[in-house]
Amino acid sequence: MAESVDEALWRAVREEVGAYGVSRSTVTSVAQRAGLSRMTVYRRAGGMEQLVLDALAHELGSVVPLTALDLESADDPVAEVATAVAEVVGELMDSALLQALRRHDPHLLMPYVVGHFGRGQVSLTEQLVELITRARRRCRALGRPLRSRPSAAVQARFLILSLQTFVIGVDPDEPLDRRMITGEVTHLVAGYLASGRSK
Repeated sequence: MAESVDEALWRAVREEVGAYGVSRSTVTSVAQRAGLSRMTVYRRAGGMEQLVLDALAHELGSVVPLTALDLESADDPVAEVATAVAEVVGELMDSALLQALRRHDPHLLMPYVVGHFGRGQVSLTEQLVELITRARRRCRALGRPLRSRPSAAVQARFLILSLQTFVIGVDPDEPLDRRMITGEVTHLVAGYLASGRSK
């Protein structure tokens, strides 16, 4: 199946930024990699930095949707949520674009830490809110209710703020491999959601 325009564009951005970093990449070179005209790319994004930010939002939004998780028949909904969240963290750690940005242009990731939530973060937060709400409902049905405060929205935001460091800040050259990190993230998420469980 042929690539769509967007797929070709995001692939080209990943390859270009991976090879040269943002500062040495150009819209022209991205357009050539994507097999598109330069004007098409300019109309799509306006400039190289916006292209990268759009590609990053796409990357964050392209992970396996958390909301696809079946919690309604789960024996341990908290463990299911924790495992799924850890897998998403692992997928994003493996992202070629995020690895390239950490290596070449980490300053472009700073707004995600100290600025505002980007589109990808908002999408993941919304999915987490739904997942936490469903996990609470299932745990209540099992007779093991979770705490109801703070709200699912607040818990989801806390988790995103806590876990994004693994995605944005972890140096892939450090001796923390994906298996170790996803294992620890699983424990972290499960412990947080189950803490203060209602009696």
